[in-house]
Amino acid sequence: SVSSSRSCFLVGESLSFETIQVKERFSDGSEQTATSYEISGFNSSAPGDIVVTVSCKGFSEPLTFTIFEAVPAGDIDFDGKVSTSDALAALQYAVGKIDGAGLYISSGDMDGDGTITTADALIILQMAVKKI
Repeated sequence: SVSSSRSCFLVGESLSFETIQVKERFSDGSEQTATSYEISGFNSSAPGDIVVTVSCKGFSEPLTFTIFEAVPAGDIDFDGKVSTSDALAALQYAVGKIDGAGLYISSGDMDGDGTITTADALIILQMAVKKI
């Protein structure tokens, strides 16, 4: 099986092997993480959806990624959509519960004051539930 820790990339970003995880499954039901595999078809030169092929020991599996020109406003976890998880992360960041590692903080500054506040988290929540 093939999985990815990211579903979205910015134009010009690279796909690293650390992003992809390939698990080999054996007939006895056991599995192990593959250490050797190939990735083909990744091209982040233009926005849109792309399909990448991950191949390992004669088997191939597709992964779909979305390429964006910029991180959508409010999508601080950059998964391609504004959701309640973005609002929660913004709130946790605003009150100092999390440090923001792995988040696109600038996309969560909804009022443009240079930081994420609880007001920004509320705006993101309203966007996520389609109130604005």
